[in-house]
Amino acid sequence: MFPTYLDKAFVPALPPGFTPVCTECAAPANPYNGDLNVFQLRAYLANMPASAAVDAGTFFTELVVPGPSGERLPLSDRWGFEVRVLRP
Repeated sequence: MFPTYLDKAFVPALPPGFTPVCTECAAPANPYNGDLNVFQLRAYLANMPASAAVDAGTFFTELVVPGPSGERLPLSDRWGFEVRVLRP
């Protein structure tokens, strides 16, 4: 992951051991995005320790939408990213 201003101001909400997965993947996994392979969707914690993030994952990754040539496409071109946070 590359640092951003938000990374400097807040605690990234990534649970221990979580390896960021592509949320803007290259084709064929995500045919909308050409050769991009970027972890774009992020979540942050404010006034909570990093240990508050307990689980993370992606959704909308299934190829469910019929494409123009009969291929199946994902519901979202950016997929979804969710984090479960345990409030202190």
